[in-house]
Amino acid sequence: MYEYVCKNYPGLKVLAFTTLSSPVLVENLISMGVKGYVNKSQPESDLIAAIKTVAAGHFYLPPDYDFLLKNPGALDSITLSEREIQILQLVAREFTTNDVAQQLGISVNTVENHRKRIFTKLQVKNVAGMVREAVKLGYIN
Repeated sequence: MYEYVCKNYPGLKVLAFTTLSSPVLVENLISMGVKGYVNKSQPESDLIAAIKTVAAGHFYLPPDYDFLLKNPGALDSITLSEREIQILQLVAREFTTNDVAQQLGISVNTVENHRKRIFTKLQVKNVAGMVREAVKLGYIN
């Protein structure tokens, strides 16, 4: 919906007001042309500030997401493939490497290669770090 509105009505100043929250989501909204983002759990005063800011022609993001405006595309290097997300979600559900391989119909070596790439992309050293970062980025709840 946001993409359609921003593409077909480029002069419209769109502010996303949603319960969803993750840096990946917010970055996607910005790339679609949304001018601001407010989570429904934020105080009403934040929503009012966002409306005024966007109406004045500026971007509005909560302080936790300011880094996206300071460094557009900051999350590009940590975008995971669909297969990497599947593996990450299974690992978070305590599947072993063998279980993941069997569930997805791939070899254990392939699972291990995906895990290594996930570790590299998320800049972590172990499964606990992988799951922590994946939660922050909204890949798992």
